[in-house]
Amino acid sequence: MPAALAGDVSSIVGLSTLGQVQLAPVAAPTGSVSFPSSYGPKDFWSFYNAPASQTGAGQTIAVLAEGDLSSPKADLASFEQTYGLPTVPWTTIPTGAASTDTSGNDEWDLDTQYSTGLAQDVSSLLVYDAPSLSDPDILAEMNKWVTDDQAKQANFSAGECELLADSDGFLTSNDQVLEQGVAQGQTLFTAAGDTGAFCPLLVGVNGVPAGLPGTNYPASSPYAVGVGGTTILGGPAPLGEIGWYAGGGGQSLLEAEPAYQSSVGGSNLGLRRGVPDVAFDADPDSGFNVIVGGQPTVVGGTSGSSPSWLGIWARTQAAHGGNLGFANDTIYAEPTTSFNDIEIGTNVPYPATPGYDYVTGRGTPNIAAFIAAA
Repeated sequence: MPAALAGDVSSIVGLSTLGQVQLAPVAAPTGSVSFPSSYGPKDFWSFYNAPASQTGAGQTIAVLAEGDLSSPKADLASFEQTYGLPTVPWTTIPTGAASTDTSGNDEWDLDTQYSTGLAQDVSSLLVYDAPSLSDPDILAEMNKWVTDDQAKQANFSAGECELLADSDGFLTSNDQVLEQGVAQGQTLFTAAGDTGAFCPLLVGVNGVPAGLPGTNYPASSPYAVGVGGTTILGGPAPLGEIGWYAGGGGQSLLEAEPAYQSSVGGSNLGLRRGVPDVAFDADPDSGFNVIVGGQPTVVGGTSGSSPSWLGIWARTQAAHGGNLGFANDTIYAEPTTSFNDIEIGTNVPYPATPGYDYVTGRGTPNIAAFIAAA
């Protein structure tokens, strides 16, 4: 690169084929399991104390996806009919060349069905459609969502080792994109990952806490909300819930601690960005009822936690005129009564503790209290 440009260029993306985000839905186990339960949207309304009103009316939400989305679009309609939910208008926004890839359909089903399922009266669902999961294509997709500025909240249930994201320029470039989104009052919810306090490199088997120690990006970005996972044991919250052993979390190796985390307390070590910020059910043993390819199935992972929090945030925005801005500023200002503090469980090696921890962040939502206190 010409030396004269060095002061104006922070990163160059697109010269490496190494960087690619990984999808993280975890299929429910077959046969006998310890907690053989699964949940639909109305079950989560009940478990997490969602109010009958304030259901997202007037809000536009976005899901960042990839490939041929014709089947997920049809599956959302089937899901709405199955669970007696209103029809949410779907608009696909391509961010590159058309793709025939359908390998991520279960992910896009989970994202669209549970973002709208937790905020059933949102006015519009924008589904951004990238041609691949490569870092340059995802960067272009996120930039399109931010520069469009049509949806104040979005979900992206994928990620990669932050060290890999940094090595090809994706982390630096995408942080700038997301920082612009924060300045515009936008929030990206993103899955903390399903390999515990490890990122999906070397081993990288979803649902298994093993791999390269480190957090996932973009969950580790200070300009995004990282969502961790729990296991619902049954019974009322919070006693009926523990930290999920494979839910992503830990301290970033690269991102500085944001101001909103500086006084969170709990088991936060400080100095670096902590992940996750909040949590929601994720264990496939207490998984999400999803329609995939027209058929009912059960899927788990923080891939479901993240879009669920998108729906919760859309409810919260709707109750406050859509003017709350970046969600983490609200999340860390909320009283402890807005959350179910999860104090049991571990994602190897971090334990769930009183207050903030690297398994469930501030905890899972008491939705009615969270909305009221925002």
